[in-house]
Amino acid sequence: MPISSPILESAPGGFLPPSHAAHSPHYSSSPRIVSSSTRSRPLPAPTKKQLNPRATSSLIRYLDNALLEASRLHIQRAEGGGYRSVSALVGDLEQLVDLLWKSSIPSLQVQYLLQIANSFNEYLAGYQINNEQEWYDVFALLDKLDRCFYELITTRTTDRAVMNMTEKVRLKSVVERTRIHVVKLSECGDRETPDPQTPRAKDVGVKGEVGPPTSTDADEMDVDQDGEYKDDDDLTWEIDVASVYERTLQEIGDELIIQSS
Repeated sequence: MPISSPILESAPGGFLPPSHAAHSPHYSSSPRIVSSSTRSRPLPAPTKKQLNPRATSSLIRYLDNALLEASRLHIQRAEGGGYRSVSALVGDLEQLVDLLWKSSIPSLQVQYLLQIANSFNEYLAGYQINNEQEWYDVFALLDKLDRCFYELITTRTTDRAVMNMTEKVRLKSVVERTRIHVVKLSECGDRETPDPQTPRAKDVGVKGEVGPPTSTDADEMDVDQDGEYKDDDDLTWEIDVASVYERTLQEIGDELIIQSS
């Protein structure tokens, strides 16, 4: 059940009434690719005009209500009235991430993105992730959050850093717990072995065309530390898992080391 946003559906040129422009950080919406297998979806372009107080209040009310609705749908997932899959949850949360990024309000971005990241980590255990498309959606949302947090950590306004030390410590905790959680989920056997006759998510193009089948020849396989062959799917999977919040963890680790020294 998607969460409809009147803010996202408003007229072009600004999703809420503009006010006098003020100092606002400019964030890049271009993804930093960690590996060829990174699941990336574009972030919307941030608005160039600062929101007025009334519009900001409306945005806060909408975010609060949308997060409560997501929580309700998550709780009711087993009763037939909530989310039917993790992909439905991802769809609603990703819409909120995009809305926050478009708002260009650093204080709200930090507060609500932390809440979304923490909630998503807690919700994940409630879903059986059975196919590659669902894993694709999970990795795509985590990658988008990673890019947002990286920009917030590395961006400064005219007089101060966007994120304070308390927020960075909290973020580091969420990141580390999520990385551990994803590893545990992947080790629980939830990842379905793709049927060789079934198109895989990564073989489907933008318009739905199916690419050529992946070869499983020995020359396209690697050997793990136990001496066993691993095909490209296993290697790609390990890279995806290792890339969860990779940018953020590296940057925030360096930041905390500098601050504590």
